[in-house]
Amino acid sequence: MTILCLSFLFLINTGGKTSTAMLPAILLLAWVFEKVRFLRIPIVIGGVGAFNIFAIGAAVFRPLGDFINELGIDATFTNRADIWRFAVSELADRPLTGYGFKGFWQTSELVHS
Repeated sequence: MTILCLSFLFLINTGGKTSTAMLPAILLLAWVFEKVRFLRIPIVIGGVGAFNIFAIGAAVFRPLGDFINELGIDATFTNRADIWRFAVSELADRPLTGYGFKGFWQTSELVHS
């Protein structure tokens, strides 16, 4: 309980409106995760899936990005959308191995642009 109270105090003092507003939902989700065992796998898989759909999908699929913008959320997620668009466009070149650790940033397109 001490950790929860101190974390809440820290969160309030950061001034993050979105994080503070999400706190009740996160606490409820954590409680459900802890108490309802059969929902653990769907919560984890659904959470990862939903994050990928919104984070990557908003960058790649214009209608999803427009929908997120209409909700008042920056669909570029602080310009990470450009990185996802580049990565998806280059996926055909290296579908199995990718670019490797730090290799993405050393491509000629990024170095010379």
